[in-house]
Amino acid sequence: MESIIDDNVNAENKSFLYFLHEENKFDKKSFLDLCDYIQALDSITVLELRKLYFIQNQIIKHIVYHFDKNDMSKISNLPSNYWEYIERLDIIINSLKHITI
Repeated sequence: MESIIDDNVNAENKSFLYFLHEENKFDKKSFLDLCDYIQALDSITVLELRKLYFIQNQIIKHIVYHFDKNDMSKISNLPSNYWEYIERLDIIINSLKHITI
């Protein structure tokens, strides 16, 4: 069974990165689902942590592309407080303490 993390890495199954990459839409519900999923983890593998950093990086890139006048990608309904969402994900990822190998 794939996790929300894998769905986001692959931009599948109505995940946050699916909406962001495929529909150019900032979907708050799928973002919060991702955050809730990560917060509920008891432990995480190094591979999963790498996947989380990939997801985080992709979100930041999409937002940068949104503001790049030379890029045609625009995110519909990007919240004006988008930086708070990025910060929330950063705090959640950085709070993961139990890494299993």
